[in-house]
Amino acid sequence: MDDSETFAGSAIRFLSSHKEIQMVVWAPSANEALEKLAETPSDLVLLDIAMPYMTGLEALPLLKQIQPTARVVFLTLYDNAAYRAEAERIGADGFVGKAEFATKLIPLISKLFREEGVENGKRIVS
Repeated sequence: MDDSETFAGSAIRFLSSHKEIQMVVWAPSANEALEKLAETPSDLVLLDIAMPYMTGLEALPLLKQIQPTARVVFLTLYDNAAYRAEAERIGADGFVGKAEFATKLIPLISKLFREEGVENGKRIVS
């Protein structure tokens, strides 16, 4: 979920170009993403920190109530030690700065699912 439609479009095109990613859904706010997650099971959620109405840090606990097994990776412009530490403390599975998403996101996703023994067939909500 990301409130920037421009970035979300780029990220969706990028993620969709990887054959191991089967579905990509975008939500411009945490509220809308939580509604979509309640309807559609997801293995991975990409979450921005700065969003309207509710931050990603506030959304993560609610998201985990809806989809407890979903991996959550923060994908954000706000890449600093304090946000990384808070994201880890509240249960995020990873953290990637938007400036590095093209080089670091797919390796992180692969690592998360390889560690869990999950084969290809990931569903992603962004």
